[in-house]
Amino acid sequence: MRQPLRLPPPPSAIHFTVDEITVTADAIDRRLVTLAERMETVSELSSEGLFLTESVRRLKAARIKLIEAAQP
Repeated sequence: MRQPLRLPPPPSAIHFTVDEITVTADAIDRRLVTLAERMETVSELSSEGLFLTESVRRLKAARIKLIEAAQP
C-alpha cells in the first residue's frame, strides 16, 4: 500500500523585499482602478455590484496590511 504524499508545512513567515512589496502594491492599485471603472457599469445592488464592492474592500485592506508590514 502506498503512503499518501505528505507536503512539508508552509513557512511560518514569508519575507519580501521592499521592491516586491512596492510592485505588489502598485499592481493592487491598478486592479482597484479597473474594478472602479467596472463598478460604474453595473447596479450597486446587483450580484456583480455586490461582488465588486467586496472585492474592492478586500483589496484595499490587503494593500494596507502589505504596506504596514513593510514599515520598519
